Amino acid sequence: MHISQRRIMKIDAYLNEFKVGEEIYIIQNNTSKYTKKLEEIGFDSSLIVGNSVLPKAIGSVSRFNANGKFELLRDESKETYIIDREIKWLAFGKHPMSRLVTFSYNRYKRKLIDAPAQELVVMTDKDDNKIISSKLITFTLENKLLIKHNVNLFLELFGECQLVDKNLISRIKTPIKRLNWNLLPKGKMPWNELENHLKDKTDIELNRNSKEIYARINYINSFEPDFIATGNGGFNDYVVLGFESMDIFVLENRKPQNATYIFRNNWQDITKLSKREILKESLQDKRLIHNLNWKENIQKILE
Repeated sequence: MHISQRRIMKIDAYLNEFKVGEEIYIIQNNTSKYTKKLEEIGFDSSLIVGNSVLPKAIGSVSRFNANGKFELLRDESKETYIIDREIKWLAFGKHPMSRLVTFSYNRYKRKLIDAPAQELVVMTDKDDNKIISSKLITFTLENKLLIKHNVNLFLELFGECQLVDKNLISRIKTPIKRLNWNLLPKGKMPWNELENHLKDKTDIELNRNSKEIYARINYINSFEPDFIATGNGGFNDYVVLGFESMDIFVLENRKPQNATYIFRNNWQDITKLSKREILKESLQDKRLIHNLNWKENIQKILE
């Protein structure tokens, strides 16, 4: 069944031709029409069969898919929240000055609703034409919301999609290769070079938090990591600084109001994780809040 609209509110009407227990793909079969869009969300131009990517957030559905969302806990007591802001002024009316100031305020506690983290895969149909597909989903009552989410994800990204059964798509003959991380050249990287790369590869706006964010990444980089990897697609917000000799991997976010995560898995294990798995607190070794003790805590770990 072909769907062409901005979003669907109910999925039932689109599932009438499928039986409960059948396996379903959501696909986009006109890859040439959406070449620029596919590159924007994280695929490379070659569209190699088996390549998979968590799509970059470009709207509310893909943002929820990549990042999850917070639910305000209005019935619970408020919490104290700390954040740094860059304050700018003109000294003597003409000299630009700035400094970071720490603010704290009370806010409602927040509960993170996990991101669905649905990845798109390059596959081939029965005629060996390249298509973009969701993962195979079994049609059950429990999976209705997941099917609806995938349909709305495709509609947000492409404006159209199809629901098909598994027989319309050939089996993948090559292993899936995830394109979620870009490994930079190994070796010590001067901050000005790394900063230019980060600003070139991200859509993060230059705002009052950017100086603080880049200062944190610069501080971690001063300990001379063995490698640096930047996120692609829906992982676009993240930078991994790897200290392989210590088996320490620092995951830093390029957007405000996020913590620093310390992993002691090897790099290969981290690249196999979904974004949801990476952010699960039970999987990291440490989670460092960006407070006044952040530098001291990083120093203790990396020295």
